[in-house]
Amino acid sequence: MECLHHDQETFQKYVEAGSLPAAKFNGEIIAFDAAPKVAEGNAEAIMATMKFDTLSDAEHFYNAPEYTAARKFRIVSTTSTVVLLEGLPQHNQQLIFEKLNCKWQEYLSPARQMVLDS
Repeated sequence: MECLHHDQETFQKYVEAGSLPAAKFNGEIIAFDAAPKVAEGNAEAIMATMKFDTLSDAEHFYNAPEYTAARKFRIVSTTSTVVLLEGLPQHNQQLIFEKLNCKWQEYLSPARQMVLDS
């Protein structure tokens, strides 16, 4: 989620109410930054990433009555973008980079490369 808030008080209500039902749907916030470091492009927004066990879990969370109620606070207090996408199993990442003719190892941290090489 990318979120540029216009009303801090209402946005805080979203933060408090929106994160509570995530665990019910096997979700967790894995990244949150109110002032992300921008490497390319323009970003003046809060960035957050949530992880769910499945895309279906993410969709159920997004459409759940508890989150729908919280989401209303975000909608009125921000300009935001929310994207639901399906992740890839680790072994499929190498195949995708190979199909794209990328040297996929260059995109991984040295620690991640060690895990894959073992």
